Amino acid sequence: MERWICTDDDREFVILKELIPNADFFFSPKDVLAKAGHQVFDEQVDSKINSILRGDYALVNSSILGDSLFMVLPSDMVGRRDLQAHTATRNKMFDKNPRILINFRHDLMQSIELYMKNDNFDEEKLKLTIDLLADSVFEEKAKGRAEARWKRVREQFGNLLKQNFSNIPYSKLKVE
Repeated sequence: MERWICTDDDREFVILKELIPNADFFFSPKDVLAKAGHQVFDEQVDSKINSILRGDYALVNSSILGDSLFMVLPSDMVGRRDLQAHTATRNKMFDKNPRILINFRHDLMQSIELYMKNDNFDEEKLKLTIDLLADSVFEEKAKGRAEARWKRVREQFGNLLKQNFSNIPYSKLKVE
């Protein structure tokens, strides 16, 4: 695939697809991954963030995630050999290919990356906060509960990183 258009939400996707009905380059992020697999994203293997992520999470540097923080891969994509082969360089404890993609370009990840460049950052506190993000937001299936928990996690990241993340609503976190 040589080109694609990333939309911010389903509404924008439908509107654009209706406006240009014969275009063959409109895909949802999950469609793009299903069609192109590993060609769509580059894993950010040189980031310090990888050292504190769970084994089945991948930090990716790609426009396919747009402004969202993460995307849970559809179950039919987990275990695909083309994704597995291109994530073999990951420094992970588990022999798995990614189940959740995390957007390295997202403001939160960029702030974490900058924080980790400080020689005396609190690694234990950062790991606990990232684990809280994973358990409370990434892994939580109930949207209402995840949204409520995101407010608390966002505040904890703000305190740790000395930044205000209140401008990041839950609705902008996950690629649907």
